[in-house]
Amino acid sequence: MITFDPAKSERNRALRGLPFDLANEFEFETAVINEDTRFKYPEVRYLATGMARWAAVFNGVLSLTEWISRDLVA
Repeated sequence: MITFDPAKSERNRALRGLPFDLANEFEFETAVINEDTRFKYPEVRYLATGMARWAAVFNGVLSLTEWISRDLVA
């Protein structure tokens, strides 16, 4: 189960057509997941690239408590 801020999800849906609940369809089993070391975060974060709906490439940042949609390339 993925949890997120509904207001942020709605904003992302309006701007990019991507509601955060799309991440529930993310195929973790086949994803490439690496630790996100771009910045010093207060928690461990991971970058994940994989498939979700429509056989599209989905890129996101994953922490233990949240998933933040970043990009969807059809």
